[in-house]
Amino acid sequence: MSYSDMDKKVDGLLGKKAFATNEKSFTMSSKTNNGMALKATTSMKGGSTTCKLNSKFKHSSGVNFSKIDIVSDGSVKVEANCASGVDNVNITSAFTMGTAKWLAGKKNNEKAAIGFEFAQGDMSASADFDFLAKNGDNDVVCFTPEFCYTMDNFQFGGDAEVNFPSPFGGEGGATSMDDYNVGLAYKTSDTDMVLQVGQPGKDNMLSASIFNNASSDTKWGATFSQGKGGSIKERAFNVKVGAQFQNNADMSTKIQIDQNAVGSFKLTQALNGGASLTLQTEIDFNNLQSDAKFGLGFDMKL
Repeated sequence: MSYSDMDKKVDGLLGKKAFATNEKSFTMSSKTNNGMALKATTSMKGGSTTCKLNSKFKHSSGVNFSKIDIVSDGSVKVEANCASGVDNVNITSAFTMGTAKWLAGKKNNEKAAIGFEFAQGDMSASADFDFLAKNGDNDVVCFTPEFCYTMDNFQFGGDAEVNFPSPFGGEGGATSMDDYNVGLAYKTSDTDMVLQVGQPGKDNMLSASIFNNASSDTKWGATFSQGKGGSIKERAFNVKVGAQFQNNADMSTKIQIDQNAVGSFKLTQALNGGASLTLQTEIDFNNLQSDAKFGLGFDMKL
C-alpha cells in the first residue's frame, strides 16, 4: 500500500473521475493472445472531440509498460517499470511529449521522470525525479518522494514536492519545497477512515474521508476538505456524500451530493457481449431552472 493509495476506495466513489456528467464517450477495448491490452476512446466535451489510443503490456525483456497513451490533442504519454536487480526495488519511468500546439495549452508540460519503488513487509516508499518540470515559469527538476508504514489496522505516510534549479539551462529559480502532506488511516475489512493535513505547520489544510462496504451490494462514503485561507474556521470547505448500489447482476447506481446541493447520478447497465452503457446527470437543486448536465458512455469489449 502506497501513500497515494491511502484513500483510493473513497476516491473511486467520489473523486474527480467518479462522474463525467458533461461528456459523451465511446470506448472499445480488447486483449491480444500475448496479453497486450488495447483501448480506443472517443470523447466529446464542451464542443470538442478527443480520441485516445491506450495500450499496456509486459515486454519479454521484463519491462512492464503500464500506460501508453496516444491522444489526438498532440500528446503522448508512456509509463513503464522494471525490476532493478535489488530485492524489493523496481525502477519506474514516466514520459510525456507533445506538439508545440499542445504545449501552448494551460498546464500542459512535457515530462521525463525516473524513479524507484520499494516495498518490504509493512513499509513502502517511492521517489522520482522529473527533469523537465516547471514551477511557474521556471525550469526545474522536481523531486517527489513518498512513504507509507502499516501497523495492524493503522497506516501512516506522507509525500513532498521539492524543486531544484534545472541543470539544463533556462530560468531555474531557487530550491524550494512547494508541497508536503501527511496522512493517517484506520482500515478494517469493510471501513476506511483517512485524515490528511496539507503543509502541516504552515497552511494546515485539513481533509478527511470515510468509506464503508455496508453490504455486498451497497457501499457509501463521505469526504471533507478545506482550502487555504486565514484561520481554519474562516476557510471555505467542500463536503461530498455518496453511495453506490448494485441493483442486480447487470445494473449499478451511483449517487453523490455536495455542500452546495449539486447532485450527480450515474447508472451503469451491462449489455450482451460484455458491453456496458453509462448514463449520467448533474442537477443543481438550488437552481432547478438551470439546464442539467448529461453524460453518456458506451464501452464495448471485443
